[in-house]
Parts: sequence; structure tokens; C-alpha cells
Amino acid sequence: MSLATKLAQVMYEAERIPKNGTAPTVMGGYKFVQVGDAADYIRKALAEKVVSMLPTAIEIVDQSEVPTKQGGSMTVMTVRTTWTLTDGESGETATIQSLGTGGDSGDKYSMKAQTSAMKYALLMGFLLSTGDDPEGATLPDRAPRNAEPKVEQTDDGGLVGEVQVGDKASSDFLVRQSPEGSALGFRLRGGRGGILVECRGPLADQLFAHRDAVVGKRVTVWGAISERAFTPKGKPEVTYQVLAANRVRVPDIGTLPADTTPEASEPSRAVSDGLDADQEAELLALEF
Repeated sequence: MSLATKLAQVMYEAERIPKNGTAPTVMGGYKFVQVGDAADYIRKALAEKVVSMLPTAIEIVDQSEVPTKQGGSMTVMTVRTTWTLTDGESGETATIQSLGTGGDSGDKYSMKAQTSAMKYALLMGFLLSTGDDPEGATLPDRAPRNAEPKVEQTDDGGLVGEVQVGDKASSDFLVRQSPEGSALGFRLRGGRGGILVECRGPLADQLFAHRDAVVGKRVTVWGAISERAFTPKGKPEVTYQVLAANRVRVPDIGTLPADTTPEASEPSRAVSDGLDADQEAELLALEF
């Protein structure tokens, strides 16, 4: 049996991984595979087929010091890791490359970056579905096809506007960690209004690392637009738009994240899933 055949079997059998994660109700409450469960399964599945997966090269793509909300500083590092899959029976090899970004005010930033790289190697290398990749096509927060943002659009579907920082968790341009990775939000302001932008994973970390070069600048953002709905007490339902970004082009920097490999389609997901009704109301009160 060739290495390619063994890996294909692992990918096929990945359907058996239990979906122990549950998305927030606003996302439809769907079940998804957690990264820890996926790592446990893949390690055992590869070992059963006498295949090893080891990091064989690590390259530091970016490292910078950024300010924290508390007035201190933290180191943010992005690494590109090459993972080599080796068939212990035939000697065949295959490689997977992944980016990972980690930030810490102490000395754990490199370990966090490598852990993030491992996560994305598993997700992209074995095409796994997680909380960032809902299986359903009819989630309640999916954008209607006729939804049009109130900012300038490019011919290739990008939205152009100025990056603005808000005072709420959903738009304060600060990185927050969740079980699914890093998350960061900001407002994209255009001539006719604006839209809330959500960024996750390496994109969130790299934008934060270049904060001074991004905030206040006119950028182009690509991603999936959805509409969110909220009903204030005693008032009609209110809707607002959210852009789940997968690429951002910044003047003098280029397109982020640094990896140019197209990412899988990412449906919209709130930067702060735990917003209560009052926080949502404050968010909706923002002038877009």
C-alpha cells in the first residue's frame, strides 16, 4: 500500500472523529470536530499504518513587539513549519507546510506559534471540519444573496475602506484567544457607511503585529458577508452586516496573511460569541 493510499484512508476514516464541539446558538448550534480530538485520532490512525508525522523545518516568518491593552508589550511570532510524513514500510515521504502565529508577554510566544502551526497542518492537511467551517448550508446567520455592503467594492469582490478601532470587544483591534484560535475585529469605514470585520487565525495575529501600519489606513478586505439580527427589548428586530475576512491588503505591507495559498471558505462567525444582549445592543448602536 502506497503512502498516498494510507493518507487517503486516514482522511476517509476521519468521518469517525466524534463531533464534541457545539457552536453558539446564533451560529445554528451545529456540532463540529475539536482540534484536540482530531490530533488524538490522526496520531493513532497514522501510527496504525506505520506512518510518522514530524516537524522537519521551522522558519520564522515574522517577529515583532506590540503593545497590550494593559500598557505593557508582548512578542508576536509567526512561523512556517514543514511537516514530513514518512511511511515506515516503504520509506516514501510527503510534506505539509503550515503557518502559525502566537503572542505572549513572557517567553511562550514561540511555543504558541508552533502549536498554532500544528493545528493548521492537521486542519488543512487532512481537510478536517471544525467550528470555523460549518457543515450546514442554511445557517440562520448566512447572508442573503442580495446583501450589499455600504462600502466600495472592487471587481474581484474586495471591500475598500479605512480601518477604524471601536471601543467594544468586537471592534477594538485586540487579539483574543479562543478554542478555535486567535480572533480580532475592527470597523471598515467607507463613503456610504461601514461594516464590522472579523478576522481569525494567522490573519488576526499578523494584523495585530502590524497594528500601527494598519489602523487608520485604507485597505482592501476579502471574505464572506453575513447579516446578524438582534431584537432590542420592546423594539423591532435590527440587522447589521459582518464581514468574515480571509485576506486583507495593506499599503506598504501587501496581502495578509503572509501565506498566499487560498484558504477554505470561512463562514461568518462572531469575534465575541459570548456577547450578552446589552453588549449586542451597544454594538448595534455604533454608527456604521
